[in-house]
Parts: sequence; structure tokens; C-alpha cells
Amino acid sequence: VVNGNTERADLLAQINDLKAALRDRDERMKATETELAIIKEQSENRLKELKALKMDLEKSQCINIKKEEVINQLKDAMSSLEEKLVEKENMLNMKYLKEAEGNA
Repeated sequence: VVNGNTERADLLAQINDLKAALRDRDERMKATETELAIIKEQSENRLKELKALKMDLEKSQCINIKKEEVINQLKDAMSSLEEKLVEKENMLNMKYLKEAEGNA
């Protein structure tokens, strides 16, 4: 009877130890699941931020392209005006030379 009681007590102790180990494991799993949920939420938020930044970058690139086009148009206009100015200066110089030759 004593031997049976000892075996029963040993089995109960083992069962209690296993139950405690299972509870610990369940708690760790729940903690891990909570951490994973937090990480997932943070990742989703970062993904949203990255998408917003990408859209902003694309808009900025479009704006820069348009600005470059305007700059190039202005450069072309300036170049054309400079050419016209040089032509007019040359015409004036020729006119002054002819007038100077006529006066001489």
C-alpha cells in the first residue's frame, strides 16, 4: 500500500510538473503571438509609410521633369534672343562702319 501510494504521489508530481510546463509553454506562445501581432502591425504601418513616400517621390520626380522642361525652354529662348542680339549688334556695327566710310 505504501509503495502504491508512493508511486501515485510520484505520478501526481510528474503530472503537476507537466501541467506547469504546459502552462509555461502556453504563456510563452501567447507572448510570442502578441509580439508577432505587434511586429505585423508595425510592418504594415511601415509599408504604408513607404508607399506614401514612394508616391511623394514619384510626384517630386514628375515636378522635377516639368521644371527641367521649362528650364530647357527658357535656355532655348535665351539662346535665340542672344543670337538675335548678336545679329542686331552686327547690323548696327555695319551701319556705323558704312556711315563712318560715308563721312570720311
